[in-house]
Amino acid sequence: MPVLYLLDVPEFSGAVSLLEREGAYRVARANGYVRIESDTDIVVERAKTNMNEAVWFGLTVAGFDGAIEEFNSDRLRIAAAAG
Repeated sequence: MPVLYLLDVPEFSGAVSLLEREGAYRVARANGYVRIESDTDIVVERAKTNMNEAVWFGLTVAGFDGAIEEFNSDRLRIAAAAG
């Protein structure tokens, strides 16, 4: 199961709000972090988050579980780790 951890700060609120609205993800907040997990790939499209590139490329600084399958200026996709 892929998991994305985000700092619970205003800079990442666009991504958190998007993932909460999409309904396919379980979102939980604790101790200054947001944990996003899914039974399928986690996919975030930058255009839908209103995040600028400088902040966007920091999206994984709090960590993740799984494998980054795609991460460019338009999209982040985290899949479950192989194995």
